Amino acid sequence: MSVNTLAFIPGTWKDADGPLSRFLPPNSQGVGQAWLKKTVQSGGWILDPFATDPYLALETARAGYPLLIAANNPITRFLLEMLAVAPSQEDFQSALAELGASRKGDDRLEHILPSLYVTKCAACDWEIQAQSFLWERDAAGPFARIYTCPHCGDSGERPVTETDLEQLRRLPPAGLHRSRALERVASIDDPVRADVELAVNCYLPRALYVIFTLVNKLDASGLSPARRALLTSLLLVVLDEGSSLWTYPAGRLRPKQLTVPPRFYENNLWLSLEKAVQIWGQACSLPREEPDAGPFQPVKVKIWPEQGEPGEITIFEGRYKDLAEQIKNLSIQGVLTVIPRPNQAYWTLSAVWAGWLWGRERVSSMKSVLSRRRYDWGWQAAAVQSTLTNLTPQSNLSIPGLGILAEVEPPFLAATLLGIQNAGLRFEDMAVRSDPPQAQIHFQTLGLSGRPGGLRESLCKTALSDFLAERGEPSPYLPAFAAILSVLGSERALLPHSIPEQVKRIDPGEQMSHLQAAIHSALNDRSSVDHFLEREQNLEAGAWWLHDAQKTTQPLSDRVEMEVVRFLQRHPGCLLLNLDRAICAQFPGWMTPPADLIRICLESYGQLNSDETWELRSEDQPAARRKEMSEIQSHLVEIGRRLGYQVEERLPIRWMAGNTSLTFCVVASSLIGRYLLDPEYLPDQSILVFPGGRSNLVSYKIQNDPRLEQAVQKGWKLIKFRYLRQLIQDPGLNQETWLSQLNGDPLEFRTIPLRI
Repeated sequence: MSVNTLAFIPGTWKDADGPLSRFLPPNSQGVGQAWLKKTVQSGGWILDPFATDPYLALETARAGYPLLIAANNPITRFLLEMLAVAPSQEDFQSALAELGASRKGDDRLEHILPSLYVTKCAACDWEIQAQSFLWERDAAGPFARIYTCPHCGDSGERPVTETDLEQLRRLPPAGLHRSRALERVASIDDPVRADVELAVNCYLPRALYVIFTLVNKLDASGLSPARRALLTSLLLVVLDEGSSLWTYPAGRLRPKQLTVPPRFYENNLWLSLEKAVQIWGQACSLPREEPDAGPFQPVKVKIWPEQGEPGEITIFEGRYKDLAEQIKNLSIQGVLTVIPRPNQAYWTLSAVWAGWLWGRERVSSMKSVLSRRRYDWGWQAAAVQSTLTNLTPQSNLSIPGLGILAEVEPPFLAATLLGIQNAGLRFEDMAVRSDPPQAQIHFQTLGLSGRPGGLRESLCKTALSDFLAERGEPSPYLPAFAAILSVLGSERALLPHSIPEQVKRIDPGEQMSHLQAAIHSALNDRSSVDHFLEREQNLEAGAWWLHDAQKTTQPLSDRVEMEVVRFLQRHPGCLLLNLDRAICAQFPGWMTPPADLIRICLESYGQLNSDETWELRSEDQPAARRKEMSEIQSHLVEIGRRLGYQVEERLPIRWMAGNTSLTFCVVASSLIGRYLLDPEYLPDQSILVFPGGRSNLVSYKIQNDPRLEQAVQKGWKLIKFRYLRQLIQDPGLNQETWLSQLNGDPLEFRTIPLRI
């Protein structure tokens, strides 16, 4: 079996959500730069055939490379162009002020638009701005409003009043703005007209009134291109916030389908305009990867066929396959891209928004997306293949590529690998991180000659067993699936033997079915692996472990913990990003540790300084911890004798009295599996004693390893050092009360924020 050696490249997460962030891939910054510096000579042309993530494009250019992207979506293209210009927040504020001062009839927009969302405070009866109204799907009016009263402080959700409903009835007839919304995208005899109607139906009448009042201002003559671009930027946020795709109650919503939720927010779009100033201002000033690099600087953008210089972006306004023939003489040195995942909501709305902002002619290249209702994984494999097929090398030299997958899930990963293989490219390796779910796939544009090996269930089973033995602990679904898939990709065994060599003629959906069936067969083989399940009886829930675990390595979580401590000892004052990258280099490929494990290990041993650097806590310095261990062991001996037990002082410490025997395993770390899984220790007679600072890490391991959870359920007791010190001070402690008090300081797991 091939060895998975590709180190996952962690990045830094943006501190604030940018425009349309819920539709863009949640990709971390710095990944592209790190890969480029290691892989591609400075100044060489980089190609992004999908143009999914504008932040990755800017990162590439700012690293000093000339970048060529094929951007068929005019909304994503506009985002990139504006972020590249990097206007200041003051620029956006000035544009909003000018917009608010413009007139509609006898009044100014800054008076007219806020008045549409006026409500009365239920506590003091002052007229105030509602932040949003709450609706049920297909209802004639909202059922509640949300506000914060600036006069009396009353805040929260309150029922709507008759005045709120009367406000809606005073709006101009909805038909006029709805007709305009349709006509800006498709004429009445256009075949996609009905599809456009479905998108327009995601907007309430008040939202359409506000939107087209603002669109009219964009259409007005006399605006400079720069001012029009700033206003368009603000309006784009309004177009997003004006839809009914904001689920109530609020959650982390990343809509994939154009379906109005059962309950939703109607946002105050004047407040959305004001918020847009902050959103764009923050997005255009995000810091770069290096702490001392300063804010973003503008990046020059050129439109193909004009070619940019190093540090500039060249945009082809269309699909990559229409560009491929034109760049045969351009020396592409690397392919860096975020692989898009299916999103019917974003692509449909992009087509509609393009029509609203720039007119019907800007929609022509996107009409096919308007009529597509469903994007399945077979479609995804075909789409990846269709684009990457055009990455034919211009010489015998192969071009390296990195495909980044955000929000990765098993079928997304499988469809992407199928698309890469079917396109004739060579899969090199991949690294997968389960939390947050991301994958990084390395490929070469020069494929391998000869026929692929063919899909074999036996290879899937061997890959799974080898992976679990190397992991040393049960694995959730995504890493196990990825390990099998990676081996199949390396062996060129993603397709069954029965499928002809001309894979382009085979339905990608059928390929996906064969591939997933083979992997699931390995996961369902109970003679080889056990499946730990809790409540959900499905293949993607729970964790897998070897049925007969004879020869395995130390658990992955324990090894990660030890490496984090070693790094802190060797690199005091380190940055989280540097530690994360070092740990990922130690555990490459499908063994990549989850980000939350690394952060919990860091929080368990480290101290965060005011300059955002980390160092080993003073109490975890080796000498200090050895001293504390000695004190705890002495406490156990003292308590045992005081309670009338016969005490065996050598480790592990044992208390004995008649038929009662208690064994105390004292540890300074969270390497608890060596005790809880050792059959030498009887669970109902064994107690693990550990530092309180390890509580969260111990809890994490128990939650994520069903074997440890079962050991605790069978009777293992866990005591923190601090609680043991409290017990020794209890003058009423005796053999009867001792055991009843062992659970007095239970474990409680705390999540650690992703961005420390």
